[in-house]
Amino acid sequence: MRWLVFAVFAYLALALNDGAAALLYVPTRLGPITPDFVLMLAAFIALWASPSVAMWACLVLGLLVDLMKPVSAVRGNDVVTFAVLGPATLGYLFAGYVMVRLRAVLNRASPLAVSVMSFAAGIFVHLTIVAMLALRNAPWFLNQHLAGWDDADQLIFRFLSMLYTAAAAIPVGWVLTRLQPFWGFESPRSGFLPRRG
Repeated sequence: MRWLVFAVFAYLALALNDGAAALLYVPTRLGPITPDFVLMLAAFIALWASPSVAMWACLVLGLLVDLMKPVSAVRGNDVVTFAVLGPATLGYLFAGYVMVRLRAVLNRASPLAVSVMSFAAGIFVHLTIVAMLALRNAPWFLNQHLAGWDDADQLIFRFLSMLYTAAAAIPVGWVLTRLQPFWGFESPRSGFLPRRG
């Protein structure tokens, strides 16, 4: 894989995630639901890159998500905002491993593959994030709690986001699949696809 191409698309995905809040949101009781372009990019890379490259790319994307999405915590009478490194990083790493295993049963050239992979990856990413932040929000941990955090609401909100991401991944997957030759991925037979003859 060409890492410069990855860097450009990672930047675009992060920028779209930030800009999508104003353009592509669906209002709900829990807040605006937006598609996750970083998750779509991770799914696309996991479909085509070699297993080790896919895992590294997912790790980097998860780290970038952690850095870009700070959390707010209440400490005494003050509200402090800071980045928590780990939840999205581990979530994307787990998701990368699962996607590399899952891709053998999908037709990689189909835009629907990116949609299916985005949804499957989202399960691991969001469950890991919610579990780690819920643990951090426990009353015995650091004597502070996350502002506006509710475990059940977070799970519902993130599930709705995964559905929206899976739907939006169909046209995005079509575009990414057409641009696949620019990425410099290894042969489609690499990874876990069975070899013939």
